[in-house]
Amino acid sequence: MKDLIWAFLERVFPRAASALVMLGMTFFITPSAVGVYAIGILILTLFQAATDSAIRQVAVPALNTPSGRRFLDRYKLITPIIGVVAITLALASVYLALKPQDRQSLVPLLLFAFIPPVTAFRVTAIARLQKAGKWKALANYQLIAAISSFAVSVPVLLIAQSLLAPTLQLLITELLFTIQSRRKSNAISGGPDGNQETSTKIAHEFAHLSLYSVIAWTQSQADRVLLTPIAGTDKLGEYTVATSIARSAGDAISTSTANVLRPKLFDSTVRSPERVSQTAEDVLKRATPVAFGATIATIAGVQLLLRPLLDATWDNSLDAAVILSLATGPTLFAWCMTVILIAAERVKWAAPVKMIGALCSVPIAIAAVDSIQFAAGLAVMREVIVMLILVSVAGKYAPLKSLALACALYAALSFLIIPLVS
Repeated sequence: MKDLIWAFLERVFPRAASALVMLGMTFFITPSAVGVYAIGILILTLFQAATDSAIRQVAVPALNTPSGRRFLDRYKLITPIIGVVAITLALASVYLALKPQDRQSLVPLLLFAFIPPVTAFRVTAIARLQKAGKWKALANYQLIAAISSFAVSVPVLLIAQSLLAPTLQLLITELLFTIQSRRKSNAISGGPDGNQETSTKIAHEFAHLSLYSVIAWTQSQADRVLLTPIAGTDKLGEYTVATSIARSAGDAISTSTANVLRPKLFDSTVRSPERVSQTAEDVLKRATPVAFGATIATIAGVQLLLRPLLDATWDNSLDAAVILSLATGPTLFAWCMTVILIAAERVKWAAPVKMIGALCSVPIAIAAVDSIQFAAGLAVMREVIVMLILVSVAGKYAPLKSLALACALYAALSFLIIPLVS
């Protein structure tokens, strides 16, 4: 349980800092400017989905063999170059496509091009720390990085009142976390080599997971991508604020639980359905109440803190945030099912499932033109559908008891929040 809590804190600190800066932006920056920032985030997260998200899934088992470690070294050399070029070109293209009055807002986002090198340099370090169970150290590093970046970005926001503030916040967080993690990992030995057969699958699994992560990104972001041409940057800004509020804590517990589950499954060469399912149950029976508590806290924060603070311009965003918070449970299980499918050697089925979720983004974007509350409801339904299909693909490997608990809790909560958004 301690590992899960520290892993959650390691994920939630940077997200909390980003969410707070995003809320600060609502006081000084128009929805249109927030929409421009969202476009930059979409570009960055798409690249990270194809690279960082995929490599994190295979980095821990890759440490077990010399060839796996060589693969990580090649990744560290190649990815930064591709990242700088790709993100710079993408942002330049967006700059040319924007309306003249919005172009100046995009200039600070060019700093995003430096994030891929920063994150690539820490892949091996983070994997070694996770493998060694150093979750408390990782959480402390994220806390230091989040506080430092927040201390810099808030004055910048008050003075410049531009997108330079959230951009610096993100870059400083990633840079400080990388520096601290690499320094700590140098004191940890690599450990004995494992089964050589595992290493031969690293590149193949990375390719599968890269495709899967891109499709997963498409599932989670396609609605926002489609919103830009359909409804404009104003509506995109409203929807982005809603997702930032609703998903920060939920995404943190989802990724942290998957991070804790991964080494537990891959530390053993025995991966029978019974062992995988039981290991997942042990982790998720603790994570599910934490995720549910995070959902309750998000809803309470919206109702008790944000509604009195923000003006009526953001009412639709706050309603949508309450609804979107219900996606925390399905997202938790979807993330963990990906890890389980890797352990079960069924990861090839993950990408088609996410493609179904991506197709569901079309009606969500269309619905958001008239009502982002309705779009938020459809987004939650999409996450439930994807989760259930992933569970069915996993078969006997799936943690069904924890899933039943989560379904009961979130079904009850869904009925309770209806008066809050009606």
